[in-house]
Amino acid sequence: MNIDRTLNIYQAYSLAKISALNKLMVLAQYAQCEYIGKLENSLSNELRAINATNQQILENQINEAKRQEKIRYYRSLAHNIKECIDIICEQKDMSFKYFLLEIFREPINLCLEDAKVNLEEIGDKEFCSKWEKILQNNVDQVSSFRTQFNLSPFKTLLEQHDSYMIEEDELNKQSLNYRKEKMEIKAPVLETAKSLDSYQPKGCLLTMVVISILSCFFFTFGAIVNGFSDTSELVSVAVFLVLIPLSILLCLMIKARKKKKEYNSYLTNIDRVNNKRLQNYNDAIIYMDQILDKIEVNRNHLELTHPYSKAKTAINSLIPGWEGIIDKITSKLPTDKGESTNNNFDPLLAKIAKSAVKYGKISTNSIQLEFSLGYNRAKKIIEQLVNLGVVHKKSAYAPAEVIVDSTTLQNILEDNHIV
Repeated sequence: MNIDRTLNIYQAYSLAKISALNKLMVLAQYAQCEYIGKLENSLSNELRAINATNQQILENQINEAKRQEKIRYYRSLAHNIKECIDIICEQKDMSFKYFLLEIFREPINLCLEDAKVNLEEIGDKEFCSKWEKILQNNVDQVSSFRTQFNLSPFKTLLEQHDSYMIEEDELNKQSLNYRKEKMEIKAPVLETAKSLDSYQPKGCLLTMVVISILSCFFFTFGAIVNGFSDTSELVSVAVFLVLIPLSILLCLMIKARKKKKEYNSYLTNIDRVNNKRLQNYNDAIIYMDQILDKIEVNRNHLELTHPYSKAKTAINSLIPGWEGIIDKITSKLPTDKGESTNNNFDPLLAKIAKSAVKYGKISTNSIQLEFSLGYNRAKKIIEQLVNLGVVHKKSAYAPAEVIVDSTTLQNILEDNHIV
């Protein structure tokens, strides 16, 4: 378990929380007990068919089985607490020992108290009382090292933990918000130029050819009719008939040139508009990337310069395996393993989230195909990923886009106790 989570969990422990956790674990142990399950099924199936005496016998058997499971759990808890205290007693560095007792003394005492209340045999209660005394003896032993502890990095670690977590959470929130904003920046719709054909003169050459042929026809017909007698008139007619198509062709060419000039201006304007839209889009993306890079720089700066980080670095040099020792103690104590159940996180959520980060996007269809799940369950998983800030969904029909990297995802899963 990460040291940050350990400090968050065990600094907020209370007897009510310990009792609630233990009750949840006892209930989970009941559910895993095959014998209790068979008795409850027998009582449920034969409730109407048996008489009151047999019903009472079955209920007594169930209650007795539950009592035995409860005693077994609290005996196991007491033994785990004993191992926790043994680990603390083994430590030679008094500042570290003082640190461990600062973190775990209250939850250990509460667990022993809860176990002593729920265990029935005198020997079991005495066992709990014995280890309460041993724990208290260790507390008394390290009390003389309080000054040494106050000057050690362990003290700084405890004092600066809340401050560090607040700043880190703020950076994570900023990063998440800007990633969402970046995903919401839509690529610009670029204008498409109309075809050049609409601006080209159509039929100029064809008109010239048709008029020329008609002119030649009329000229030849007139010459034959007149018997080529009046050549001057025929020449004037021929010149007139040639000038008409040439004039028409010239007008069409001038008009076509003007249209071509207008078309080139139109293309230039479209390119200018499209380039401006692309530039605005690129500037917005670059701006968001700069902000995200700045957040990452601030996060790295926080990890390097914050007293909490410096304290962890100093402790690592003094006691290299100190986090492993804390993990070992933590594994023996009751932890809120039912938290993900209480939040109704899907058991496959972590696996699906990692798959989403790998491919960059995810949808209900892809979840259904890859993990063989129903539509409703796949849709609920998408909603949970959105609520956790892992993905961002632009619309009801488009695939959800991933907005975190693998490191951020791991932190989100750990913070929400999703495994």
